[in-house]
Amino acid sequence: MNFLEFNKYRVTESEKPELEKFFRQLNASRSVLATGLVIPFFVFLTIIVFVFVEADSDKLLLWKNGILFTHIFSAIYFSTLFIIFMLYRKGKIQSDKMIDIFVSSLFIIVPMIGVALSAFDQLITTSIIPFFISCTIIPLIFLHQPLKTTFFYIIIFLVFVVAQSEFQKDEYILTSNFINGLTAIVISIFVSSIIWRLNLNQFRKDRVISNQQKLLHEKNQELKLYAEELKTNLQTRDKFFSIISHDLRSPFQGFLGLTSNLAHYYQSFSEEEITTISAELNKEANNLYKLISNLLEWARMQQGAVTFNPEEFNLCKLIDSNVEMFLRGANNKEISLKNLCDKEISVFADLKMIDSVIRNLISNAIKFTNRGGTITIIVNKIEDKYVQVSVVDNGIGISKENIEKLFRIDVKVRETGTEGESSTGLGLLLCKEFVEKNNGKITVESEEGKGSKFSFTLPVVSL
Repeated sequence: MNFLEFNKYRVTESEKPELEKFFRQLNASRSVLATGLVIPFFVFLTIIVFVFVEADSDKLLLWKNGILFTHIFSAIYFSTLFIIFMLYRKGKIQSDKMIDIFVSSLFIIVPMIGVALSAFDQLITTSIIPFFISCTIIPLIFLHQPLKTTFFYIIIFLVFVVAQSEFQKDEYILTSNFINGLTAIVISIFVSSIIWRLNLNQFRKDRVISNQQKLLHEKNQELKLYAEELKTNLQTRDKFFSIISHDLRSPFQGFLGLTSNLAHYYQSFSEEEITTISAELNKEANNLYKLISNLLEWARMQQGAVTFNPEEFNLCKLIDSNVEMFLRGANNKEISLKNLCDKEISVFADLKMIDSVIRNLISNAIKFTNRGGTITIIVNKIEDKYVQVSVVDNGIGISKENIEKLFRIDVKVRETGTEGESSTGLGLLLCKEFVEKNNGKITVESEEGKGSKFSFTLPVVSL
C-alpha cells in the first residue's frame, strides 16, 4: 500500500465529529447485545467451576480460585457495561466522553481477562485459547482506531509475557506460548484495522449519500417554491384576462351603447332624457375609472412595482375625504353614509395604500347595500398598539361559502350589486395585500340578508 492509499484512511477534521458519533452509537448498540449475551455465559462458567471442580491439590486450588475470581470479575464488569450502555441508549446518560472511555476499556480489560485465564490455565494445561479468543473477538465486534488498538495490544502482550513467565516454568512451552500470543496480537491488530477501514469506507459512502439526499431535498423544496410561484403567476394571469374579457368589456359596452344613442338620436331626446343619459354616462365612466384604477394597482403589485412608503397621517381625515367622495353615490341610492372616527387618531402606514383600501371597502358597501340602507365607518383602538377600521353595512350580506373565497385569487366569486352593479373581487384582493403590507390584518363578518362588516388593523401612533 503506497502513501496515497494509506492516506485515504486518515480521518479529516471535518469528518471527525460525525465519525465519532457514528462509531459511538454503533459501539453502544453492539455493547448492549454483546454484554447481554456474555453475562449469563460467565455466570454459568462460575457455577460450573464452583460446583463441579474439586481442588485436591494446592495447584488445582490456586487454578480454581483464579478462574472463579476472573469469571466473577468478568460478570460484574460486563453487567456494569450493560447498564451504562442501556442508560446511554435511552438518553439517561448524556456524556459521550464516558461512553468513549468504556468502549476503550473493552480493548484493555477483555484481553486482560484472557491474559489472566491463560495464565491460571498454565497450572493445569499449556493452552492460551482464552487469550487468543479475547484478543480477536473484541476487534470483530467493536470499532476502535487502529493506532490506539495497537498501543493497547502492545501493553497487553507485555503483561501476557510477564503473566506467562510467572505461571509457566517450562521454557519450550513458554516460548511457544509467546509466539502464539504474539500471533494473536498481530491478527487482532490486523482485524481491527480491516474492520475499521471497512466501516470508515461505509461511513464515507453513507455521508456522501446523506449529503446528496439533503441537496436533493433542498432542490425539491426550491422546485416546490418555484411551482407555487408559477401557479400563482398563472392564477394572476387568468384573473387578469378574466377581468379584461368580461368585467372591463361589459361597462364599455354599456358606455358605448349610451354614447351611440346620444349621437344618433340626440335631436329626438327631451332635455330630461338627455340629463338621465348623461347621469348614466357619468355612472359608467366612474365604474370604468374605479375598475381600471384597481386593475392598474393590482398589476403593479403583482410585478413588485408598488413602493412601500409608510408615514404618519391622520386616519380620520383620510376617511373623511373618502366619505365626501362617495357621498353623492350613496345619496343617489338613498344610503346613509356615516363616519364615526376620533379626530385625533393617527397611524403609521402607506397613505396611498390605505386610501385604496378605504375607497374599495366603501365602494363595495354602497354597491351591496339596498336603497335606504346605512353604512357606518367605525374606528377603535386596540391596546394602544393598533387601530381597527370597520366598514359596516346592512346590505345583502355574503354566504359563508363565499366568505372563504373572497381573498383567494384562484377562486372566482362573481356577485352583482343591489342595482346590477358589476363586481370583480379585485378590490378585496388589493385590500388584503395592502393591509398585510402595512403589518395589518383584514377580516370579514357577514350574514346573508343582514349585512357585512369588513375590518382591518393598522399600527397606531401613540401621542
